[in-house]
Amino acid sequence: MYDSKGYADQLNIETPEQVELRFPIAGIGSRFLAILTDSLIQGAALFFMFLGFALIVSAAEKIPGAVAAVSNTGAKWFVAGVVLFYFLLYWGYYSLFEAFWNGQTPGKRLLKIRVIKDSGRQITLFEALARNLLRVIDMLPSFYLVGVITMLCNREQKRLGDLVAGTIVVHERSNEQPLMSHNSRTFTASLYPQPLEAAREPVSSLVPADGVGDFPSHYELVTLHVRGGAASHLGALVDPLLVSGVPTYIWWLGTPPFGSHELRDALQVADALVVDSARFARPYHSFVGLSDTIAHAHKRLGMADLHWARLDPWRETIAQFFAPIARRSFLSGINEIGIDYTGQGRGNRIPSSILIGWIASALGWKLQRASGGAGGVVSAQYEAEKWRVVDVAFRSVAKPGLVEGEISTVRILGTAGGTTFKLEISRAPERPRRAAPDIGPLQFQHLHATGGEDDAGMELAQRKAAQHREMAFQNREQLHHVATGDPESMPQRPTVFVRERRSPDNSMVLLTLIDIGAADTLRHVQRIESTTDAALLVEVLALGARDGVYTRSLAAGAELMRAL
Repeated sequence: MYDSKGYADQLNIETPEQVELRFPIAGIGSRFLAILTDSLIQGAALFFMFLGFALIVSAAEKIPGAVAAVSNTGAKWFVAGVVLFYFLLYWGYYSLFEAFWNGQTPGKRLLKIRVIKDSGRQITLFEALARNLLRVIDMLPSFYLVGVITMLCNREQKRLGDLVAGTIVVHERSNEQPLMSHNSRTFTASLYPQPLEAAREPVSSLVPADGVGDFPSHYELVTLHVRGGAASHLGALVDPLLVSGVPTYIWWLGTPPFGSHELRDALQVADALVVDSARFARPYHSFVGLSDTIAHAHKRLGMADLHWARLDPWRETIAQFFAPIARRSFLSGINEIGIDYTGQGRGNRIPSSILIGWIASALGWKLQRASGGAGGVVSAQYEAEKWRVVDVAFRSVAKPGLVEGEISTVRILGTAGGTTFKLEISRAPERPRRAAPDIGPLQFQHLHATGGEDDAGMELAQRKAAQHREMAFQNREQLHHVATGDPESMPQRPTVFVRERRSPDNSMVLLTLIDIGAADTLRHVQRIESTTDAALLVEVLALGARDGVYTRSLAAGAELMRAL
């Protein structure tokens, strides 16, 4: 049962979990201006309706016999339609807007007020219809006299419709509370198993203002100190504090309690859930729980995974290989995919499973069988179009510089139209240091290190070696005097400074090798940008959390994980 303790300009709601919510009550003045605005909109709609009717009648009078052709029954139906339109415009206008526009009509939104339940939650269609069907009584005898008298007789300033429907009109902004129109509003929930001391505020709010120059950036941080059983009703606590018209994202740090009532309750008020599957405490069970949560969540719920964003370089490189029109036929010729990953546990196979799920769901493959062996080896078979079989294999390979679970190599092989192809993508590739055979005599090779097998480094080393030989040839006369022992003619030894062009740490380097038919191997090197969790979160929110590709990839990856 809710205990409502309010006074003239503020409503305090204390929930059964002893969390107190405060709402500034909208007075007669703001509600009158909102009604006036809505009445002007309704009047404009009626004006254009009668104007259209007058134009139709005027045009009909110019047609001989048109007016006489209209029967008495037709006129009655027309009058009934006008009456119905007026009813819907007047009562349906308020009911539908308040039910489906977060308790607001255009006038209320302009005045920044809205209708909520006495419990602080958003009203439904039932409450909206109840409060507005009684509006005709509140209007009696004119100018809402009954409604105004009723509002003056109760401290929550409710009219008769509010008393019957159990609703109240509150402000969305107040001079004493943080603005509800900040650029962002962030909620943090602190859970306490024991009751808090009385001095701690159950709900606190902070509005810092940062920015550069004359462009401050406002945001609001709301902290909920939740005690005892309130943790199972987070949705009911957060819902009254949400800003209308602003998407709500839940960023769950750590491992969400998949399958629990707490998570299901919190997702009821969310537009999207943001997680990081790479940091799940129990990777396998949490990954399967994540897939089940998406499958059974409400349709408007979006899902975003920061680890899915980390797979972008792999997905983009694979997609770019098949992007040219000449290679589109290769998609139907894939017969083998191999993935190397780091770590031994089955939870480390999750990124590889998501990547295979992405390919399988995009090409319509069906999983036939899968098995796991010792040493992190996984073997699976998919059925492609025309009953073609595609072999998929994972294996665990240690790779310095990579954390457990990260993908180190992806190999895709196949044949299409009599042409074989192979795509190999490697992260942190090995770089053996070797010199080209034409770099020159041995006495020059040790002076000009190539810094690996990079083509640009090899070319620079060859140029330096050639320059060194040319200098020796030009100075042969002086070298002859050196042989005679004349110290004054001894030239200085040519000095070559060789600098390593690449960082010793190649963990963020992606090497792509492409072999098509008998052609030479194509080689491409790219650097992966290191991104923080904050940067990944901004990217996810900017692109939107409703990613159907990720949802399908997750479902296909979870199917593979369950089959192992």
